[in-house]
Amino acid sequence: MCYTPSVSKLRLLYSICYFLFILALGAVLYYMPFGTQSPAERWQSFQPWFGPAPQELQAEVWDSDADTQQNGIIFVFRASQEWQEQLIRDFNLEAKDRNTAPLPEHWETQLHPFQPELTTWPKLMITSDFISGYDVRDMTLAQLQDGRILLAFHYRWDNEFGGRNLVMQRYADAADAPAARSTDWEVTLFCLAGYAFCLFTPLGFLLLFPRYDLSRGWHFFWWFLAAALFPVLLFILALLAVCPLGAVLVYSMLWLIIVVPLQLVGALILLPLVMMIGFRNKNTPPAA
Repeated sequence: MCYTPSVSKLRLLYSICYFLFILALGAVLYYMPFGTQSPAERWQSFQPWFGPAPQELQAEVWDSDADTQQNGIIFVFRASQEWQEQLIRDFNLEAKDRNTAPLPEHWETQLHPFQPELTTWPKLMITSDFISGYDVRDMTLAQLQDGRILLAFHYRWDNEFGGRNLVMQRYADAADAPAARSTDWEVTLFCLAGYAFCLFTPLGFLLLFPRYDLSRGWHFFWWFLAAALFPVLLFILALLAVCPLGAVLVYSMLWLIIVVPLQLVGALILLPLVMMIGFRNKNTPPAA
């Protein structure tokens, strides 16, 4: 008599494979170097206020400020005394407590012990057309022990002045340069991994339940509902962390129109395949 694995062992094997597969997809999406910018490309966004990119430029992402929906950046470079004095005047930087966010610990330990940290109140680095600009907060200028300069701040694009102090452009706009682009295979891999994650995560989760065997009408209902709702809920939660409610509603409607049909088509294609592989022999006795 042929040995047939028990259902419990098959379920256990499937569960392990499912979680490993989802972890692998998540790792691809998280570690994918999708559109990574160089330090010089990051500096270009602020060149009209800071001037051309300095020597030995390094850039590091600073923790985002969730309350103000701002991104953070830390630049480290070498600059002349004249450049520092000009920046201090333009932004009214002083060695005073401005309630700025503390720097990351690994930079705090490298600060020059006898040079003060210069900070300022929130500013709006306004463009030459006086329409919009960068809302800048937590700006900190400091000198490191090796003589380099550290410039850190949180920022977001804004078109509401709100009584903030304006900082005018002092330099010409950065020349148009090609932004960081991913290769075709990176874009393709990222899109495929994202689609697979949105499709296989909810459908695979349903199949973890022993009673879910696609033998009833409501099973099919949950199959398509899970495929349609999962990416929408995931997208809305991500947007709520970085966007106001109005923008969340608009982007969610676009997401519904574009992604949900793709999810339903994918679920329809997988349905007969899953039924054939997983449930075709459920009523067939083991072969003798």
